Amino acid sequence: MQKLMFPFWADAAEQSRLNAALLGPVKEALLAGEVFRLRINVPDEAVAAGQALYPEMASDRPAALVSFFVNSARQIEGAAAALRQAGARFHGYETTETTPLPLLSPATGARTPGFTQLAFFSRLPGQSREDFLRIWLESHTAVAIETQSTFFYQQNPVLRPLAPEAPPFDAIVEESFPEAAMTDWDAYFDAGGSETELAKRRARMSESCVRFIDFSTIKLLISSEYRSGGWKDLG
Repeated sequence: MQKLMFPFWADAAEQSRLNAALLGPVKEALLAGEVFRLRINVPDEAVAAGQALYPEMASDRPAALVSFFVNSARQIEGAAAALRQAGARFHGYETTETTPLPLLSPATGARTPGFTQLAFFSRLPGQSREDFLRIWLESHTAVAIETQSTFFYQQNPVLRPLAPEAPPFDAIVEESFPEAAMTDWDAYFDAGGSETELAKRRARMSESCVRFIDFSTIKLLISSEYRSGGWKDLG
């Protein structure tokens, strides 16, 4: 099995059309093919309130994300043909997947409750891939889970871009939060109404992130998530 992730880029004026294409004909074409565990993330009306989160990381960010598994790299072109029906620029990445906090609800194709924050970034200049993965996947994982109100947390180390012109991301992160976290930092950091605890959690998270993220590369997207296609078969 290979996991493939495809961020899309589009102008704000094209966002609604892109969302409709991905959740309509593109989704149907993918599910009719040979993909498994399809996840489509789009910034639709349900997450409009969250677009003000982290505005400094919004420049030239992806406008959507489609991810799925295939049995073989030989199936990539067929899947890419389905993605091209969206009529928007996209790039592909082969990744691995680690899920410290899984989402166990059925994948029905309906919108997942809350919202999913997507982060795309590269490691610090000069940092080895080994050190990057050790910090991110080991010590940082506990920090992320313990300081935030996430109910789903998935880390996707990039193995390779599928084309040389793709942005050189080393990582793609998927984190799902309750709806209240879109507009309330206390809810986002699960601080229990304590300003002291909120400041403590924000500082701990920030101090951990600067150990491995090149913040000049990070892009964040607040999205709705739609899952379908073969999840039960893969566990």
